[in-house]
Amino acid sequence: QVAGERVQIVGRSRQAVCPAAPAAAMGTSDIALERVQALLKIDTGDGSLYDHIVRVANALAVDKPNDALAQLEQLSLNLKKATYRGSTAEDVELEIVADAAAEEKRKQWCMDALKIVRQPSDPSCAPQVLCSVQNFMEDAAMFEWAGTGFGKQESFHIAMSLRKLATEMPTLLKLRLWGKILGTGADYYVAEGALKGADPSAPAALPGSPEYDVEPRGEGANISTYWVSTGGAAPWVP
Repeated sequence: QVAGERVQIVGRSRQAVCPAAPAAAMGTSDIALERVQALLKIDTGDGSLYDHIVRVANALAVDKPNDALAQLEQLSLNLKKATYRGSTAEDVELEIVADAAAEEKRKQWCMDALKIVRQPSDPSCAPQVLCSVQNFMEDAAMFEWAGTGFGKQESFHIAMSLRKLATEMPTLLKLRLWGKILGTGADYYVAEGALKGADPSAPAALPGSPEYDVEPRGEGANISTYWVSTGGAAPWVP
């Protein structure tokens, strides 16, 4: 009997000890899971991560989009905005300019470009009659067929600049682009035009004076008048 009871006691001790090992393992995993859930359920003021994941999963289950993976980020953002509980502020747009000097030059260039493309006369008044101005766009198209020229944008600027010069010189009879000179400091456009004869009210040059040997405007070497510009909206200098 003593031996039997000893075996019985040992057996009981085995029954009491052996099931305890799996219970301890399950307890450890449960504790880790509870910690993860507690971490996910921390409310930072706009809700917890756990609640957000649940809302995203519910939205995907209800909507059943074909491209759920592609819409996941946008859907998450929309749900965050819908459940935002903080105070909102006005969106302030700040203009960030990387190069202020370049931006100022760009604005000035745009303003100058608008000046040369502006109509030479007031639409509410009678049309202003200009001199015979070369249709430079047609000539530029011909040069382009030959594989040369200034390019469409530069050609348009030249045509508009010639028209502006014609409006500023009422004594012009005809005007055309003579050419372009490439310089070391800058490039120069040269316009060639013909002006009306000398002003009859101007006093005649006296014999022996320097002006006496100069041919009058519109005759001989002075049959044409030339203007120079650096291009764009730069003024034409005679």
